[in-house]
Amino acid sequence: MPREGIDYAWHNGVDTDAFRSVGATFVVRYLSHDPRKNLSAAEAQVLSDAGFDVAVVWESSARRACAGQPAGAADAHAAAVQAKACGMPAARPIYFGVDFDAGDGDKPKIVDYLQGAASVLGAKRVGVYGGYWVVKYCFDHSAARFGWQTYAWSAGHRDRRAQLYQHENGVTIGGISCDRDTAYAADFGQWRLPPQCSVDV
Repeated sequence: MPREGIDYAWHNGVDTDAFRSVGATFVVRYLSHDPRKNLSAAEAQVLSDAGFDVAVVWESSARRACAGQPAGAADAHAAAVQAKACGMPAARPIYFGVDFDAGDGDKPKIVDYLQGAASVLGAKRVGVYGGYWVVKYCFDHSAARFGWQTYAWSAGHRDRRAQLYQHENGVTIGGISCDRDTAYAADFGQWRLPPQCSVDV
């Protein structure tokens, strides 16, 4: 059964009631070199306590995945440290963003980058975010176990292997600019922290 969710970067506090009002049951959040947009342990706790599953994506810059294996390894290490600090269980995957219209010449570089990430995380924990042809190429070359496809740069195609599909951008929910997503797989990399008392984020 598909599930609806949202993803967002910057915020000044989350409104879980607003998220719930649009049917969201999960949230995908960022890890990066920019602390202002990153998931925190406090936010992960608030989302978990409100009944939302959480998944994470690493993105430092749109074309970072073209930088090859050393960049993938470095980013995976940084992402793993941040994810652990948020309480993410060690076995859960991390998506890596390819946030541009990648051409044919970019795709082998993206695979190299993801292989670098796999050298740190293990192949089973590597996911990719991108348009249809990027996600398809990465699945076809066994470079990712998880796929989060965006409708952008996809020309109406959807790779049915992708666990997540981003189908709308720039929707304001609870005062936050969000994108809307659908999970088509029971396991799309989600996790949740054990219940605690609510805290402000």
